[in-house]
Amino acid sequence: MINNTRKLVLIAIMVSLSVIIGVIDAQISVAVAFFAYTKLGLANIIVLLFVTKFKFKDCLILVILKSILVSFILGSLITFVISIFASLLSFIFMFYIYKKTNVFSLIGVSVAGSFIHITTQIIVVTIIYNISIEVISLHFIRLSLISLFTGVLIGFVTIKLKKYLDSNENLNF
Repeated sequence: MINNTRKLVLIAIMVSLSVIIGVIDAQISVAVAFFAYTKLGLANIIVLLFVTKFKFKDCLILVILKSILVSFILGSLITFVISIFASLLSFIFMFYIYKKTNVFSLIGVSVAGSFIHITTQIIVVTIIYNISIEVISLHFIRLSLISLFTGVLIGFVTIKLKKYLDSNENLNF
């Protein structure tokens, strides 16, 4: 069992790390034309790792702080609204299917979370900007395919990172 001070420090470090990764991720999407307007979701490696190790409340704090800080650094109120809804819904879904079912691997959990995130973003954007389904459907298809790739990537990296952390007594949390 982890004591409260250590847990608080660990959450703060992981929030910081997820924000740094989120900012770098945004720069990658700007630099690579194929990913225009799409982040890879690399900060979700930290979120998914937290889902495997911590309780709901601790993970929720991480997700909310990550969304607030990345939106504050990179975006606007609109990007925050889109981000917070998508992040919260995908996190809740990932947490539930990882903790309450034994059906999905971390890659499956990541792919499901990635798809829920993209779907929620599309729904929120459609509502905020009053965009018709016909207009956004092609974008949704492209983003869904990208979310499949990024979900597998995030899940794979998280598995490797979890194995490394679990095997190292000093890094295990």
